[in-house]
Amino acid sequence: MTDPLRIGRTYPSRIDLWLTDIVMPRLNGPELAQRIVEWRPSMRVLYVSGYAEALSVASGYERITLVRQSFTADALASAVRQAFDAD
Repeated sequence: MTDPLRIGRTYPSRIDLWLTDIVMPRLNGPELAQRIVEWRPSMRVLYVSGYAEALSVASGYERITLVRQSFTADALASAVRQAFDAD
């Protein structure tokens, strides 16, 4: 089990928000988040990406909230708010 999956499954406290890149080696962000959300269904996910193709990687997954790199503090705060408002 990869470190993020282990953390997502075994972290002893509540996880309200998971921040992950979309494009990663071995396991992309939406696949990772989908697995962790199975264990923590109330957790929100915020994706970060600097790649134009990131949305095509993420298409087909629910609860997609994305902030593009390089982001400002205001853009990140807005994306976090959007992640919690999404449903």
